Amino acid sequence: GFLFLADAIDAACSPHGPVADTVAHLDRFATIIERSGRESVTMIAPDKSTVHPDLLPDGLATFDCFEKYTEDLWTSLSAADIPGYHDLRELLQSEANATREPLYLRKDSHWDSRGSLTMVRVLVDALAPGSWDADEVNYRGLGDYTGDLTGMQGKPEVDQAPQYEVARPDVVAGETEVLDDIEGGFNRRFTNSAPDGQLIRGRTVLFLDSFGLVALPQIVPYFE
Repeated sequence: GFLFLADAIDAACSPHGPVADTVAHLDRFATIIERSGRESVTMIAPDKSTVHPDLLPDGLATFDCFEKYTEDLWTSLSAADIPGYHDLRELLQSEANATREPLYLRKDSHWDSRGSLTMVRVLVDALAPGSWDADEVNYRGLGDYTGDLTGMQGKPEVDQAPQYEVARPDVVAGETEVLDDIEGGFNRRFTNSAPDGQLIRGRTVLFLDSFGLVALPQIVPYFE
């Protein structure tokens, strides 16, 4: 019952550029941030097909080129010594094996709220070691969502997925400031207050794609 984004397979078989260039660009970006005196954490959200190639359709004609490119990309990323880099593919695969949960939505291209927590835990531990508390994660049962992949098929379908949320009672959220009104944009400033030791202090800038936006409600409560 799992749907996959065909573009993720096609892009691996007809990439926009060599793996070496992709890795070098990310390395350069993270290095510029680090050399400016700022601490950086660098992560890439893997596609569902990257974490769960075993769930792809049998007899997929492009599987071999997809598998080769994927392995080349992630091996090269891990070997590049990119500042603040953490390998989410390996972590998500380990978590999926341990929990026997897929960590991705069946009818959507993104991870579910359990999968995103894997990234959030890495982020928090990287910037504030020892501050992650699993007791602050609550399971809220199954919730409805409409998968983006069913919309791409032209027949939106409601499915259910487990819902996990971060609850930090000592953290008080301030008013969210909207910094732009660009359609589809998400330029926002969030502020929090809490007793000493509860928040990662100072100003944090997040560069996110749609995977990061899914995880944003889980990320924000950890930062001042």
